[in-house]
Amino acid sequence: MALSFYDEVAADARAHNAGLAITLAPVGPFQQAGYDLVGRAEFNLTASATRTQKLTLTLTLTLTLTGSGTINLNATIATTDAPTLKDGAIPIPGLTDTATTGLAITSRGALFYTRTSNSTGLSAVSLGANDSFTNTGTISITDTTAQATPYTVAIVGGTRVTNAGSINVQNGIGVGSNGVLTAGAARTLNNSGSITQNGGTVASIGVNGVGSVINSGTTSMQGVTIASPTTVVNSGSIVSTGGIAITSDFAANIANLAGGTIRGGTGQFAIRTGYGTLTNAGTITGNVNLGYEPYGALSGTGATYVAAGSTITDTLQFGAANDTLVVNGATTGVSGTIDGGAGLACC
Repeated sequence: MALSFYDEVAADARAHNAGLAITLAPVGPFQQAGYDLVGRAEFNLTASATRTQKLTLTLTLTLTLTGSGTINLNATIATTDAPTLKDGAIPIPGLTDTATTGLAITSRGALFYTRTSNSTGLSAVSLGANDSFTNTGTISITDTTAQATPYTVAIVGGTRVTNAGSINVQNGIGVGSNGVLTAGAARTLNNSGSITQNGGTVASIGVNGVGSVINSGTTSMQGVTIASPTTVVNSGSIVSTGGIAITSDFAANIANLAGGTIRGGTGQFAIRTGYGTLTNAGTITGNVNLGYEPYGALSGTGATYVAAGSTITDTLQFGAANDTLVVNGATTGVSGTIDGGAGLACC
């Protein structure tokens, strides 16, 4: 029988500008520990350690959070077939179980999630729709099931995700949605750290379904690195070693800033979108298709490419509509063919 431990945290500590410090520890037979924040409370969660223990104690329980407030987490949590951290209801009589209006969560420790069963939870960190989450530590996920498609997600849900640490993925997805979980992808991701594939037999995905992606760090996968964004601003590195770096069946506005690198796998597209605007002041290695149509034809909506002192090491493909090519400088920087598609090109 699974047992759970829950508590309620009020906002009086925040009113005293101190914040409430709570020490997490192994809680006997309990498989979950939960805290309900009331009145925008603020508190710190750390793992306990004795002099004979390691500096950080590893917990093996799910941490459930709800309500509204600020949480600073500095602990190592390792779970199997259950989330390390989730925003969820507190099902205990007598506790407030406040409607969650948004938690601001920062994790400075290490979260490890392993999935071994096809019927178990699919994410390490599961956020509510109004939550923001910042990782300055480490999040690692490993899926040992025989799934041919990556379903396990490091961070799912939330309104804003910031990664200044490292997210390591083995047979899964770094940030976003897998199409199965009820929680969708975050609306924005700001990555100044690393989101990388760490081995595995499945081509993992870096970011899936997040609307706005700002990358100044490193995002590298064997599969698609960024899937289905609406906006990407890159001054770091976005690399796929075996797939497409950035892909969307619909509109995507992409800015590759000076010093930014976008690279697809051998024989793969670096960028493939239905339409939108690509402004390039950095380096793109691989074919670029701004007129992709998933059913085999060319897109019927026009696209724009702005060459801003940049390079594309391969071809540039437009769609079937009228497109725009803007060149700031002496050359386009495209080493291969520029194919205007079936429409008219305007320079």
